[in-house]
Amino acid sequence: MSIPFKTTDLQDIFSKLRTQIASTGSYELENELMSLRETYSTMLHYMVKGVDDPDAGNIYRNLVRKSHVIGQRAQRLQRLKEHPGEKYSLMQKSLSSSLSLQSLHSSLAKCCATLHDLQSNPNPRKSIQDHETLRLSEERQSQLLTLFNWVWTSDMWHSSDYEETKSMLTSETLGSYEKSLLVSALTLSLTEMFDDKKLMLLFDSYDREDANVRMRAVVGIVLILRLYDSYIDIFPSVKSRLSLLYDNERFVEDTYMVMMQLQYSKLTDQVSDKMRNDIIPTLIQSGKFKKTQYGLQEIDDYMTQNGENPEWHKGSKDDAAQQKIQEMAELQMEGADVYMSTFVHMKNGPFFHETGNWLMPFSVDHPSIMQVLRKLDPSSNIFGMFLLLLEHAPFCNNDKYSFAFMMDNIGKSGQEMIIQNLSGGMSASEMQEQMEDMKKGKVKDSDLSRQYIHDLYRFFVAYPFHHQFENPFDKTLPAFHPLPTKKLHPLLQHKERLQWLGEFFMRKEQYADATSLFLSLSPQEREDDAPIWQKIGFCQQKSGDMESALESYTTAYSLAPNSQWTLKHLARVSYQLNRYSESEVYYDLLLSDDENNLTYLKRKADCMTKDNRYADAIPLLYKIYYLDEDSPEVQEELGLCHLMTGNTEKSKEFYSRLSSSHPDNGKYMMNLANVFYIEKDLETAYHHYRIAYALIRKESNGARQFKRMFVDSAKQLKPLGIDVSKFQMMYDAVCLDTTP
Repeated sequence: MSIPFKTTDLQDIFSKLRTQIASTGSYELENELMSLRETYSTMLHYMVKGVDDPDAGNIYRNLVRKSHVIGQRAQRLQRLKEHPGEKYSLMQKSLSSSLSLQSLHSSLAKCCATLHDLQSNPNPRKSIQDHETLRLSEERQSQLLTLFNWVWTSDMWHSSDYEETKSMLTSETLGSYEKSLLVSALTLSLTEMFDDKKLMLLFDSYDREDANVRMRAVVGIVLILRLYDSYIDIFPSVKSRLSLLYDNERFVEDTYMVMMQLQYSKLTDQVSDKMRNDIIPTLIQSGKFKKTQYGLQEIDDYMTQNGENPEWHKGSKDDAAQQKIQEMAELQMEGADVYMSTFVHMKNGPFFHETGNWLMPFSVDHPSIMQVLRKLDPSSNIFGMFLLLLEHAPFCNNDKYSFAFMMDNIGKSGQEMIIQNLSGGMSASEMQEQMEDMKKGKVKDSDLSRQYIHDLYRFFVAYPFHHQFENPFDKTLPAFHPLPTKKLHPLLQHKERLQWLGEFFMRKEQYADATSLFLSLSPQEREDDAPIWQKIGFCQQKSGDMESALESYTTAYSLAPNSQWTLKHLARVSYQLNRYSESEVYYDLLLSDDENNLTYLKRKADCMTKDNRYADAIPLLYKIYYLDEDSPEVQEELGLCHLMTGNTEKSKEFYSRLSSSHPDNGKYMMNLANVFYIEKDLETAYHHYRIAYALIRKESNGARQFKRMFVDSAKQLKPLGIDVSKFQMMYDAVCLDTTP
């Protein structure tokens, strides 16, 4: 999809349209363009004659709009002509030219009505009932997929198409199942070519009380607004309808929720990597889970089967496993797509070659699922748990189909293993009781939209022909929030929800977008806005924009000077900006409330040494040494301060102690060598440099690291009067090993 023309200059549009239409060979579009040109010529003729037409502006805008519609249609024809092998083109070509929305609606409604009658008045003979039910379900499914493909690949719609589809959405014969897929077909069609009538139908769909239809509609609306944004300006009816929706509190709430879920889906790769490389390996290493061909299986009572006390086996691995289980549960509760890595490899077979099946609502009445269930014993434990999972598991629709087909292909032993693992030891009666409880529970709108978004994500990244579609989840595209999309800007007035969305982006480490969202709240210099300034500063700091972070933290501190959190960050950012004296002031303020805080004392001392105030730092460092005499960092810093103030004996004492207690640390040996070099004991210095060189070379990129340390030492020792060129010669001697 691309916008035909980024202009409202009719002469320019006409010129480009003429070339574009010529490449398609469409006489219909050529005639439509000619009609527009004639209308515009007539309008210009009367204008130069001095005729004042009060409706001229509206006529001009209408001509622009119709020109862009022709441009969209021409683009579609070009695609069909230039890419005949793509799924879109093949599907459009395979559909009979005699098909119309009216005929598709009529045949689907008739089939649904017949199926409903059969289920309401079942045949006494079960075999006949089952056969007829399956036959009608297959017929309904075939007609539904044909409707999906017709809508998806259709040209620009006429008013009759709009009215026919609207009647489908309000039909009592078609159910939530059919209407939900129809909304998905409208959305997918709009991603191929903008059609104001199809978008208006998404708006109509949102007005339905059916939660499945409504939540699919709002997801589609957000995607399409983001895709076409400014282009919608030339369609005043769409703009007017959209403004009415923004007055609907439920629509605002749903839109914010959907934007968050869509953005979370853009992070699916990160979640999958975490599951694959962190959570699952930790669970396996714990010894409480084992990997099977069907996934992870918990090893029940693995420590108590021989009578041992489980408490004997408590340890770090168990704790780590429990932590990862909790982490995975939190990801699920927050809406992360934790199942993508599990199911992405189960999307083979003819079912997943049909475009519409990727967005198909899950139903146990789907003929493929009916056939799977008929192979199981209805009275068995497997059947009950399997049905419970299919209807109520947190999987998206797409993954439920994958799960069902996987269960159908693994045999009874595999089914029992999975059911045992997923049932958590429930008996058949307990499972039945849980099923009844879950049926009574109302499915949340947020769950419906999340699962549908996961369906969409799988379609755009895992469908065998996904490369033929523009992926709305592409990481290079703007984030899902109101700022990048002008048509979503009315949402910016809802400050509480905007802040909630900003905090979500912050938690997900999307700091640049979080900063933009917090700034769009237009925080003022008042005490109530201090937390917002803190969050802005935090996001700027995490993004590496230290100067801006310092300004934001300073504003936050001026509004709420009692915040220890702000002081800590002011101190840290000032330090990172090499403003050591400022940082020291902030650490002094922190120490005024906690005078023996080792962290603050050490950082204050570090500020003093970085500011070359070695003599001033020594008393403070001795205080720290008294409080934490085992700290090698403090001993190292004392050694440096004594060296830089001329007390080489004291410096040598600290560095010698460190080298003795840490014989494998090349850095401490390097520091000791520097002391001997300052004392002009070059032979001893050379000996210690050689030891340091040998230790550091063992590390990764050791030789390069040693050179960097030598350069840093030269800069540090230069104020003590060393000859840098001779110091360089010492480096060469060490590396070349000039020992006789």
